[in-house]
Amino acid sequence: MATQVRIGLEPHAAPYLGLLFFGTLIEYNRHRRPMTWALGAGLLGFVATLPFARPEVLWVLLPLVLLTLAYEFPAIPGFGGLRLRQVPYLKIFLIAGVWAATTVVLPVIHAGHQVPVGSTLLLVLERFLFVFAITIPFDLRDRIYDRSQGLKTLPHKLGAANTQRLAVGCMVLSGILGSAHAWANALPGLAAAYVLGAGLTIAILVGRRFRSSPWYHQGWLDGTLILHAVLVVVSR
Repeated sequence: MATQVRIGLEPHAAPYLGLLFFGTLIEYNRHRRPMTWALGAGLLGFVATLPFARPEVLWVLLPLVLLTLAYEFPAIPGFGGLRLRQVPYLKIFLIAGVWAATTVVLPVIHAGHQVPVGSTLLLVLERFLFVFAITIPFDLRDRIYDRSQGLKTLPHKLGAANTQRLAVGCMVLSGILGSAHAWANALPGLAAAYVLGAGLTIAILVGRRFRSSPWYHQGWLDGTLILHAVLVVVSR
């Protein structure tokens, strides 16, 4: 819905929102402490929503779904069944890229009206940087396990401290891009929402109390996505 506001629409329910919600429910429960009822509800909801989505939305969604599946399942012929998540340093870029594409490109396609390519690409970059920044702590958390699996990630290359600085830098840049674009379009309230959202997210990224919380990853960090959306929607 934050993207709907950014492209000049009133926040509203749309079929692609259902596809994204149920798709996320499926993916989360497929390999993280799976709950049979939630996985079943996700599959049922996804299939039930498909007929209501525009064909062009489904065509854009298809390669994103395939990328998501290839992330976990062997999908690269000739490389011994290599999964995309095993490609050095690719994991975090793939996650941020898929999130940026699904939460920006799908709403733009569904809107059906002409959105300037430059504005769309800027929004994709801003969303990519945001998701990239909040995904870095997950790589920091998993660096010991990833090393045991032979998976190279940014914390192994840059070190924990520099990787943390990278997360903050990406969030700062995301906030600057979002607020500058909003200001250029005479939307001071939206610009303020981006500055506030980036500031609060940085506080969550680096705050010791947040980082020591058992809900840091599957609570505070995930919650920044909701925080961002709420701030953008109420600022319109």
